[in-house]
Amino acid sequence: MAVVKAIFWHMPEGAAGPVVCAAIATGAIEILVVVALVLRMVSRSGRTPPVSDARFRALAEEHRRMTDQARTASERAGRRIADLSARVDELRRQVDRILADVE
Repeated sequence: MAVVKAIFWHMPEGAAGPVVCAAIATGAIEILVVVALVLRMVSRSGRTPPVSDARFRALAEEHRRMTDQARTASERAGRRIADLSARVDELRRQVDRILADVE
C-alpha cells in the first residue's frame, strides 16, 4: 500500500481508491489481451497452410503412387528373401547328402 501511496501522493486520500481500481482493471485487461494474442499465434502455427483443391488432389495422388511403390518394393523384397531361403535350404540338403556319402 505504501507503493500505491507513493505513486498517488499528490491526490487526496479518498481519490486514490478509484484510480487504483482502474489501474488494476487496465492491467488485467492488458494481460488478457496479451494471453489471447499468444494463444492465437500458437494455434495458427500448428495449422497447415491452405492448399488449393488441385494441389491437394495432386499431393494425394503422389502419396498413393509412392505407397504403391513402397508396397511393391516390400513384396519384391519378401519374394527375394523367400527365394534365397529356398536356395539355402537346397544347399543345406546337398551338404547333408555329401557329408552322408563321405561317411
